[in-house]
Amino acid sequence: TSFKEAMTRKDINKWIKAMKDEIDVLIKRGTWEIVTPPKGANIIGTRFVYKIKRLANGEIDKYKARLVVQGFAQMDGIDFYSDDTFAPTARLTTVRLMLAWAAYKDWEIQQIDIKSAYLYGELNNDEEIYIRPPPGKLINPKPGHRLKLKKALYGLKQAGRRWYKTFSGILGKIGFTRAYYDNALFFQRSGNIIKAILFMHVDDVTIITPTIQKAQEIKTAIKRYVDYTDGGEISWLLGIEIKRNRKERTLQLRQKHHIEKIIERFNFTGKKERTTPMSPGETLRTNKGEGNRLPYMNMVGALRYAADCTRPDITFVTSLLARFLTNPGKEHYDAVSHCFAYLKRTKDYWLTLGGKDLNPQIHGYSDADGMNQEGYKAISGYVFRLGRSTISWRSKRQGLISLSTYEAELQALIDAAQEALWLRHLYSEVLDTSKHLDPMVIYCDNKATVITVNVEEMTFKKLTKHIDRRKEWIRQRVDRKEIKVIHVRTKEQLADMLTKPLNGYLLKYHSELLGLQ
Repeated sequence: TSFKEAMTRKDINKWIKAMKDEIDVLIKRGTWEIVTPPKGANIIGTRFVYKIKRLANGEIDKYKARLVVQGFAQMDGIDFYSDDTFAPTARLTTVRLMLAWAAYKDWEIQQIDIKSAYLYGELNNDEEIYIRPPPGKLINPKPGHRLKLKKALYGLKQAGRRWYKTFSGILGKIGFTRAYYDNALFFQRSGNIIKAILFMHVDDVTIITPTIQKAQEIKTAIKRYVDYTDGGEISWLLGIEIKRNRKERTLQLRQKHHIEKIIERFNFTGKKERTTPMSPGETLRTNKGEGNRLPYMNMVGALRYAADCTRPDITFVTSLLARFLTNPGKEHYDAVSHCFAYLKRTKDYWLTLGGKDLNPQIHGYSDADGMNQEGYKAISGYVFRLGRSTISWRSKRQGLISLSTYEAELQALIDAAQEALWLRHLYSEVLDTSKHLDPMVIYCDNKATVITVNVEEMTFKKLTKHIDRRKEWIRQRVDRKEIKVIHVRTKEQLADMLTKPLNGYLLKYHSELLGLQ
């Protein structure tokens, strides 16, 4: 975690080599010049960030030491401007949608890792940023001299945006178009025929093409502008292990190594395993805060990453636990421990995308709970699938107290409809440019809600006069044939696990329906 610690470890020589390699690359790329800064200049500190990079099977790949700027010391209006810092990365839903689509079509999925990506971002001529030399005396300027940055080094507030603009410009030169509905997604098309898809997450770039020759063509074009490590066929993405079965046309995703790492980090290795992430019927209440909130926040954050990437079965629990970040008590720590014990039991679970469906369609499920949690606000939950591939899910507490189950279900349906419209736009922009897309189906298990949005005459004025605007908004979407709401039995409601804690049997049943097993 620090230079001091690295110098006391048994593998000190490997860390020293990693730091020297990093400095050599920075000097070779002309990242800075040694100057005497003007009087009163803001001098920003630096530090090394250490990481042991591993292969998909958990074996050590290499030791990496990255020099970063302590951007928290930058001054707005002097070292950066607050409107010059945003850099998009591909949404996880976009990632799962594109991977699932590629699996269905049996397209190639290749990866490249841009070397020292941020160094390709140039600073403007009017930006004067001075930094201290890195620890370890790897650079020894004269007394009073500092390093003036010429490149956007990691840690700078504007570095991510500079790299994004640089790389998106490169992709434009080689024939890619940026997607409007996800600015970190790019595509090549000839008429209505899609030729290639590319999405980026900082320096990790994934390329989806119909043939390996097309993928190599794109890699060669990118190579003219930036240097990268060729990762070949995808097997590891954002800490997610990926396994592909070309015969069955499936991709499987899991986070076993992440789960094992956080279980060890928070000392849950000896914890007794559980069959559910939370006891059915359990509720959590706000208290005065008897526990230390820092480890609690770290624990919930670690759980949240798994929930967002591959584990919809713990999404409701992590969403509930996150409400108590500022004042956790013993019951909240017990609930976190319970969820870790469940993950320990299910760390080998894979989320399966793809299959042999020749024409998969996006459809969703919307549900709300019985408002039994603290504050009496209902929980909205939705799930969206491409064919049999679960690509999007969410569990969210509603903003207002609902006066009836019908009202809660209507608000949950509106939340789902907003996601459905975005998915529909993204799908039609990138994957299907036909002008006559079928309405996106959303399944709801509340008959009153389904009737209300489908039958204009069913106004229920006495019960719904205070929610007419929400009701009319979703009715308009139905009338435009953008979405279609259909009733489904509660037993087949896949979003049920996102609104309440289920017993072990129901949890396993719904998890398997979502492709998690």
